[in-house]
Order: sequence, then structure tokens, then C-alpha cells
Amino acid sequence: MGITFGVVTPAGTTTAFGRGGNGTVTVTLPTGWAVGELAILLVYLDQGACSVTTPATGWTEVSGSPWGSNTPKLRAFYRRLQSGDVDPIITVTGSSGTLQTVAAIATFVGVDTANPVEVVGAASAGTGTPMTAAQITTLTAYAWALGLCGRGDNEVSSGQSFGGSTTGVTERLDAGNGLADDAQVSIYSKEITSPGATGAGSATTSVTDPWVSVIISLKPGVFLSVSESVNFEV
Repeated sequence: MGITFGVVTPAGTTTAFGRGGNGTVTVTLPTGWAVGELAILLVYLDQGACSVTTPATGWTEVSGSPWGSNTPKLRAFYRRLQSGDVDPIITVTGSSGTLQTVAAIATFVGVDTANPVEVVGAASAGTGTPMTAAQITTLTAYAWALGLCGRGDNEVSSGQSFGGSTTGVTERLDAGNGLADDAQVSIYSKEITSPGATGAGSATTSVTDPWVSVIISLKPGVFLSVSESVNFEV
């Protein structure tokens, strides 16, 4: 089997964990997560001058993160979930106290254990709509392209596409909140059957607040098709 979607938190993908100003944010692991799933923690800081610490031991920051103009705004971390894992805690510093940090987690099943994130694209930042991101070229058959987005407004994202096409594209996460100045994070995905270019990513928004967007790809774990299965003689 290839990659499949696991679970997401917050449930219903509507309200992200977050805070206004400095301090800690506990990001609850999704209800029903399973050992071995790859968790992606997506964090958006609605202020260029503030920063966020790496969460609990065992989380790895995606290569190239943080992304955004001026100073960091969008960050992504991942972890192969294990028995006994606890909710990650991030710490926000350098905030003016009026702007917000939001965070949420999505999990994925069937991702390669040695090299889960195989490609990271060039991020884009803007203030209008849509939120766009440069295409990447996947390296493995059945890799999943993920569009990661953060924006400085709590609204619903829609119309996600790769290369102008919505075929096979699914929204996986779209969550924000209104603490201090509101903000939101979102993820959309597409399975890329044969290695190649994904096309540029795009997600529609309805306001002109700042945003940051980037495409990454998840490498599937090794699996055998029926034609590749091995017959053993007894």
C-alpha cells in the first residue's frame, strides 16, 4: 500500500491551538493516532519578529523551515509517533503581544521510515490571494505532495490545486483561531503516481492578510505490488 491520511487535530479541522503574545502552546496529538504514523506539526507566527522553539525531544524541523519574508513565519516539524508520546509544547518569544501563533497536527500512514520528507520546495510569501507555491519534482512513485500554508487571518481556504488542476487534490487541514490578531494553518495533498513535476500549488483565500506557502513531498514506504510479490517454495 502507499501513503494514506491518518488523523488530524484539532478534530474537524476548524480551530487551531494558539495564543496571542509570548508563552507556551500545547498542541494536542490527534485522537486515535497510531504508533508508526508520521505526524506533521505546522506552526504559523502572525508576526515576523517573533520566533518559536523546537517542540519536545524527537521532533525534527523540515529542511528549509522556517519560511517567510522579513523573519520566520511558517514552520513545520515531523515525528514518527511512538508509544508513550506526549503532546508537543512550543514556546513563543519576541512577540509584541498583539499578534498570534497558531499550530495544528496532521498524521500520515505508510511514509518511509528513513527519509520521510524527500523534497522541499521554494516558499512563497504574499498578502493577496491565492496563496501560491513553486512546484517541486518528486523522486519516488506514489509520493504525496503537500501544500503547507499559514496566513494572518482566521478564514476558510478553498480551491486548492496543483498546476491549475484540482483533480486528486484533497484538503487535509484548515484550522485557525481568533486569539489576539487571528491566524490560520492549512494543508492540502495530492498523490503523484510517477516521479515528476507537481505543478505550482495554489489555495484561495478571501482577504489580503500576509501568508506563506510551500510544497513538500512525503516518500512512501517500501511496498510490493502483486506482480512484485515473492513466491516461496516449501
